[in-house]
Amino acid sequence: MTFQGLKRYLTSPPLLSKPSSGETLYLYIIISKLAMSEDLVREDEGIQKLVYYANHSINGPQIR
Repeated sequence: MTFQGLKRYLTSPPLLSKPSSGETLYLYIIISKLAMSEDLVREDEGIQKLVYYANHSINGPQIR
């Protein structure tokens, strides 16, 4: 991959995929002292594809 190809890949937003009815979904939750992130993914032919994601910064009174 060239530098320009890598730059284009890193600056493009992830595409969300639509799950099918009855399909198994996986939820990844990441929590640190300053942030929280949730990713909902589905698996398609062994490749995990993003369905939904949310990020939240924790600051001020929320830290306590």
